[in-house]
Amino acid sequence: QQQQQQQQQQQMEQMRMRQQQQEQQRQFFAHQQLFMGSMPPPPSSSVVVGGPLPQPPPQQQPYNPQQMEQQQRQQPQYSPPLGSLNGTIPSSPFGHPQPQQQVSQQQPQSFPPQPQPHSSPLSSLPLPPHPASHNAIPAGSRLSAILGRTLQSSPSQQQRQDDDLGGLSQAFAQWKAVGSSGQPNQRPPGAGGLFSDSSPSFGPAIDSGAGLGMFSLGGLAETGGAPGNKLPSNVQQNVLSFLGVEGAGAQQQRQGGAETLPPSSSKPTPGPEPSPPPTTDAIQDAVTAAHQKAEWKPKRVTTNQPGSVTIRPDARKPHQGPVMVFRPRGELSVFWSLPVSYVETRSHAVPYNSGPEAATTAKNLKTLNLGLFRRGVGTCQNAIITKQVTGFNVALDSKGPSPCYRGMVPFYAPRSPGTFVFRLFFEGAEESRYQLGTSQTMYVEVQGRDLEPNLRFTLSQFKAKKTSLAALHQIGQVLQGLRAPLGGGDGSGRAAWGCFCESRKVLQGVEREVTEKEAEVEEIEKLLAADADNAGLETERKLKRAGLESLYRKRRDVEVALSQVMTHAVRNPAARQLFREDQWEGIRKEYETWCILSEKFAPNGVRLEDYQKDLFGFTPRMVLGKGGSAIASLSAQIRDNQAKTAPGPRFTEERTEVRARLQSIVSACMSLPAGTDLHIFGSSANGFGSPNSDLDMCLAVPGGREGLEDGVASMGALAEDLERAGMEEVSARLTARIPIIMFKDNVTGLDCDISLHNPLAVKNTQLLMSYSTVDPRVRQLAYAVKRWSKARDLNNPSSGTLSSYGWMIMLLHFLQGLGNQPVLPHLQKITPLWKGEPEKIYEGIPPSENMKHPTAPDVTVNTWFYRVLQPHGKDKTRAKYLSAFAARNTMEVGYLLAGFFRYYAYQFDFRRFVVSLYPGGRLLEKDMMGELHCWPVHVGLGIQDPFENFYNVGHVVKTAQFYRIRKECARAFSLIADAGGESFDKANLLNTICKVVGAEQEGAA
Repeated sequence: QQQQQQQQQQQMEQMRMRQQQQEQQRQFFAHQQLFMGSMPPPPSSSVVVGGPLPQPPPQQQPYNPQQMEQQQRQQPQYSPPLGSLNGTIPSSPFGHPQPQQQVSQQQPQSFPPQPQPHSSPLSSLPLPPHPASHNAIPAGSRLSAILGRTLQSSPSQQQRQDDDLGGLSQAFAQWKAVGSSGQPNQRPPGAGGLFSDSSPSFGPAIDSGAGLGMFSLGGLAETGGAPGNKLPSNVQQNVLSFLGVEGAGAQQQRQGGAETLPPSSSKPTPGPEPSPPPTTDAIQDAVTAAHQKAEWKPKRVTTNQPGSVTIRPDARKPHQGPVMVFRPRGELSVFWSLPVSYVETRSHAVPYNSGPEAATTAKNLKTLNLGLFRRGVGTCQNAIITKQVTGFNVALDSKGPSPCYRGMVPFYAPRSPGTFVFRLFFEGAEESRYQLGTSQTMYVEVQGRDLEPNLRFTLSQFKAKKTSLAALHQIGQVLQGLRAPLGGGDGSGRAAWGCFCESRKVLQGVEREVTEKEAEVEEIEKLLAADADNAGLETERKLKRAGLESLYRKRRDVEVALSQVMTHAVRNPAARQLFREDQWEGIRKEYETWCILSEKFAPNGVRLEDYQKDLFGFTPRMVLGKGGSAIASLSAQIRDNQAKTAPGPRFTEERTEVRARLQSIVSACMSLPAGTDLHIFGSSANGFGSPNSDLDMCLAVPGGREGLEDGVASMGALAEDLERAGMEEVSARLTARIPIIMFKDNVTGLDCDISLHNPLAVKNTQLLMSYSTVDPRVRQLAYAVKRWSKARDLNNPSSGTLSSYGWMIMLLHFLQGLGNQPVLPHLQKITPLWKGEPEKIYEGIPPSENMKHPTAPDVTVNTWFYRVLQPHGKDKTRAKYLSAFAARNTMEVGYLLAGFFRYYAYQFDFRRFVVSLYPGGRLLEKDMMGELHCWPVHVGLGIQDPFENFYNVGHVVKTAQFYRIRKECARAFSLIADAGGESFDKANLLNTICKVVGAEQEGAA
């Protein structure tokens, strides 16, 4: 009986699967009717023995768009293979793009469906539409007839299913991928554009020119479709005949340019045969890579927070302000609120008025947490302490226009000093990414009677190895924050000295670990040298090397933390009182072995000067000294360098002519909407250009990027059109934040870039242009810094160094922070009503000129600044005001250049602050940017964009290159300091500073 029951269950399962298969085929052919005209339903399947008779296939109904749309909403788990032919992918009920996939017959479909690996590029690369017409392929077109005939000629139902789910996608992908010569990776005939013949009879989707022929599939067989399926010969012949290519075993019949077409309800008249387009494999690969690039998800989303979090030291006394100061373990209250409308958008949430208030509140807020974090911590899963809000009083406030939940949670301030924030979030790996509310900053400081207990607590942390590094950071913060005479007695001094001794032990322990790991790696490499083919040894060597690299990073972190302890112990007068004179003198001597450029201590018994000489090849100078006598000569060389480097009058004319020629190509590109303009930005228009500067341009698309169905494919098609026009060395970086095409003009030889709709780049160019007109020294310094950075190989983002734009922001930041008499003001903070009084330059509130961000639709950027684009025209008065402001600073340009190098070599704290443009050189803390915009807070160069405040211009700088930038700044300043010597050639000082890296190495050899 059990066996019979199992057989019946198996038969029922088979019948259910067969019915599900038939329903899928019915839906598929219904969608075929939608996209390609009427097609016959599939034949009914055979009867399963021992089970009920299957239902006959449904009768084909006339096309009803409302009914089709309703069916598609009722079946969200299925996405037809041709669902992307109209340039869109069906959406899931949650509003997210639904990945197209084959429905498994063995496993139930998850809801919402999860992304699966795609075997066919058609499922992930939607065809861009023609800008002037609807996107669906019309019934009766040649593609419709070819694909329809292919399906009708399938030999069996199984073959039909394979063609439906695999071969059809395969055929269409090959139609896009095969060129007129019969080889893949070429753009097909009729793809449109300025330099190819296109016929309107090809249909709107084929005539679009928006990225057709950019998908490399490597031939017609064994590609795409269902796994293991080979494209049937009839599909190959039909696709090849449609493309006008001679296939294997088939000859195309032509008479007078006419083409033999399959029967259809409508015969369009073909156009003239186009000439074969050039092969653009690199562009095709770039488009494919851009479409296949995985969507980046930040670890934490901080924008558009719906809730609010507020810290109050006393619930009865509200506090206003961005920063609050607390004692260790001080009591505080954290108030939070969250709109009901947001809570009800979550799954499993219930309406707040659907039952008792307490029950609905407890259910909806069950996983809502309030956590305490160090400011800038990357995720919401690394909290110091977390409390569920439902464990405390929660009230529903329904009086206002939008009901919200409110509550209060009591906390204690942390023991350790530093900056902290509270965050509101829901539990879960995915939901915790969304930060619902953030409090103001809470600063915990240790003073007076709190000092000794805190130091003893830190000393206890050193005893536990797991918290030794945290204790090392904590003692540094305690010594840094001390600002008053001590009142703790001798106990505080003994605890402080104990913490310092334990700090040295931490470094010694890491050194022992590094030595042991290096010995292990050396032993493995000896064994591998004797047995090079041993795969096990090679794997072990890689693991050992990875562990050694991790220890190197740990040692650097410990050395930096220990150096901070020494720095504050030596330089902070209040911290110095903690130590006896002999103790303090020993700390000072150890501190003198610290190299700020390499962030390492000199080995024992080695003088710092000798260590630096061996490491860098020169002795870094910290002060100008006798080099001041060379400042006048250096200033003259800087002015002469600008006169030789600055472009002549032909510079602008030549670039304007190139832009005009390129504008004609852009206007004729069928993948771009009508009215698309080409704007120049960058060094060609910001006042800091040179004759060798690249010509940077961007597309100004009407309506922004929303005016493009597929910006990546449109840029790929434009790249192909540029190559057809004769542009040289055409390449594309389409996976970048702003897709860009790079090429060389075939007439002038200029290196050119075209980026996709980047209006903020134009605003940045105008901002730099305005800064360049304030004072002549600005342009003189800019040309010197650009020459030096290029000569020293520090101006190449592709190799992990800065761009010219990044160097200009660093220069402007330095010129804004020169004490009470800076060279430059902050133009974004000046109102249009300013009348030139230096003391009133920042009075009033600047206006707003909001612009929608081109890549982040939910972000609005204020692009206002005090414009001086025509200093001798309409902006003459403003230019006069700014010139008078800068004239208060009388430093020679050579002295300013020396100060620039010294500032970024020794003075600027890269670990703590961010380079930004703010009045008076005010510094932004890096952990604040980490909290607001998820910037990494580790060592590295952080540069805030003037308009995109969330964007780090210095994110491209690699760690090794960052240390090299500091070293090169120290080298340049040391050369100026040494120029005071009698044997130094002062007349060629700038040439020596800007000596090319390769030439310098050859000279040393």
